[in-house]
Amino acid sequence: MKCVEFQELMAAYLEGEIPPGKRDAFEQHIASCERCQAEMSDYESCTRIFQRFVNDEDPPDALRKAVFEKCGCKDPSECCPPPKRDK
Repeated sequence: MKCVEFQELMAAYLEGEIPPGKRDAFEQHIASCERCQAEMSDYESCTRIFQRFVNDEDPPDALRKAVFEKCGCKDPSECCPPPKRDK
């Protein structure tokens, strides 16, 4: 497995959703690649931090607008519409 493929599978691996045939290759790669070990560690840390602050509420419109403006998005509704949530 190459680093690019490893990076694409990190989220699926952490969520237990990695395709069965790729799990062994993924684990072999991380065991032998220091760069990907570091990336995985950083990714896991970021995921844990992010999960602490996530809730089921949509962010206020003013916050969404500020974030999209900072990213250079002129029309937030076109860049990333708010998620549709089942209530």
